[in-house]
Amino acid sequence: MKYCLQLLSIISLLLVVLYKAHDGIDWYNCADSDKYNAQCSYIDTPMVHEDTSQGTFKLFVKRVWQKNLTVEGLPHLFWNPGGPGIPSGSDPDSGVEAFSDMLYTFTGKDYALVGIDARGTGLSDLKVDCGNDHSSILPDTPPQISGAEEVLFRQQLGEYFASETSYFANCTASSPYLSRLGTYFVADDYKHIQDMLVGRQSLINLFGESYGSFLGQVLAAKYPNRVGKFVLSGIMSPKTRSLKPALESIPDYLTSTDKVFDKFVSSCQQSSSCNFKDITKELVDKLTDSVYNTTNEAILQLYPTRSKVINTIYLTMYAPSNWNLAFGEISKTAAIMNTMGAVTNEQMNNAVAAINCADAFITDFSIDDAINAMKGVYNNVSRRFYNQFLYQSAFTCHLYPRATFTEERITNFSGLALSNKILFLSNAFDPILPLAQAQETVKILGDDNAMLLQIDNGYGHTATPNGVIPDTDGCIQDRLRAYFNGENNQDVYKCIVNDQYYIDLYN
Repeated sequence: MKYCLQLLSIISLLLVVLYKAHDGIDWYNCADSDKYNAQCSYIDTPMVHEDTSQGTFKLFVKRVWQKNLTVEGLPHLFWNPGGPGIPSGSDPDSGVEAFSDMLYTFTGKDYALVGIDARGTGLSDLKVDCGNDHSSILPDTPPQISGAEEVLFRQQLGEYFASETSYFANCTASSPYLSRLGTYFVADDYKHIQDMLVGRQSLINLFGESYGSFLGQVLAAKYPNRVGKFVLSGIMSPKTRSLKPALESIPDYLTSTDKVFDKFVSSCQQSSSCNFKDITKELVDKLTDSVYNTTNEAILQLYPTRSKVINTIYLTMYAPSNWNLAFGEISKTAAIMNTMGAVTNEQMNNAVAAINCADAFITDFSIDDAINAMKGVYNNVSRRFYNQFLYQSAFTCHLYPRATFTEERITNFSGLALSNKILFLSNAFDPILPLAQAQETVKILGDDNAMLLQIDNGYGHTATPNGVIPDTDGCIQDRLRAYFNGENNQDVYKCIVNDQYYIDLYN
């Protein structure tokens, strides 16, 4: 018996060593709670996968799985919450462990969930070092672009462009790999990690939201025979992302913004629990406009610029579960109403700027071009867009030194033959990535490669804003479970959010 036990111990040790040698990864336990198993690692990853002689960097990876299971042999599902640049491995609020409950609701238990901090973000290497503090002054968005307000806005925009031009020169000098932060290279990183964790030629599974939907499309375009279960929500059209110049693309992001705002207000009006009892759209507009160029110290303590008010409202519109929070802040302004904001300093996320520009179709344009484009948005689309459009689109990419972004990028997404269909999800009314972008994406990929689940009466960014599954009488859950179980046979179908859901959120 003694020798048998020794032999078993030796065999067990050999198995561990063999597994480690095959896996090639040094894992450590990193669970944020005791609900799931979780392990993390910094994995050597090629800077350029087609040319490994250009060196490697450390990519942070986290995987999560159920307590009662062994991770070896499980299918793996990547999670990407968008951003771009939100670390899907290490972020405590948006990372893979934080969203495990939601993901397991859709997949069932038999998956290992994987989050990656994309190159340049989170705990991964290739950080963007711009060599100095970023103190560019974002122009405050005026209530109207005309008269004296237009003159001031033009001046501020010119100062902002000049400041960014100098700042981006520092970024490029200190971080010569900026163009290699783009989605073209990030997609290769995902394939690389899949090969290491599961095996070469294995099918890749991905749940991607917002920018993560574009990552999924690039991954599919580069590796069409590796597409497993791809669920992409809050869809970024490849045409808008990579083929349209910045000034042309801005309206594409905002066509549903006012409709979401209308629902935002009307749901509050119908709820006895909303903390802004006298809310109307007109009053919110009056309050936000009153902040512009104000000298009232009481107002400035809450909102130093009109852009900040718009930003508060706009970002809150992303998730209906947060709607009541915005009205709590806005209602404070009503008690100190007076008129007229200063311009504020904002820290721009350097990695986000680089990722966006590496993906974008970059063209030069003048201050006059920018002003005229914004007038068109004000007059024909929405006045409720916020200062983040300055870096979410390619609005400042032309300010980088010439030839900064010269690496390859994917621009052709048609004519593919994917190994499996991608399931796209879109709310009928998304404040930043409207349904039209999802419909356009499905049309580009074709019926053989894509199907769309439309969430009628769905408001907010992605079909599950902030990880909250809206009340569709279980429709979203049923459709996604069917997809993960290989039971889908419809190309276009719908779920409907119960209208009372938005009123009840204020409770």
